Parts: sequence; C-alpha cells; structure tokens
Amino acid sequence: MDIKLTILLLIISSIIGLSHFSDDEMWRLRFKPICAKIISRTRRMM
Repeated sequence: MDIKLTILLLIISSIIGLSHFSDDEMWRLRFKPICAKIISRTRRMM
C-alpha cells in the first residue's frame, strides 16, 4: 500500500515539476532529495 502511494506521489510531483519548474534549479534541489527518500523507503520495503 505504501509503495503505491509513494509511486503516485512521485508521478504527480514529476508531472508538476516538468510543467511548472522545467528549468528551475531550486525545484531540482528540492525534488532530488525527495526522490532519494522514496527510493530508500521502497528498497527497505523490498
């Protein structure tokens, strides 16, 4: 259940990021640690 939610959040945030913050460095700095956290969580669950 948690994995599905994190994947959905990642997809939604990536779509928002591509549409609104395509060339914004601040968004990249925010988004990369979020992705790293989600990846680490999914690896722990697996």
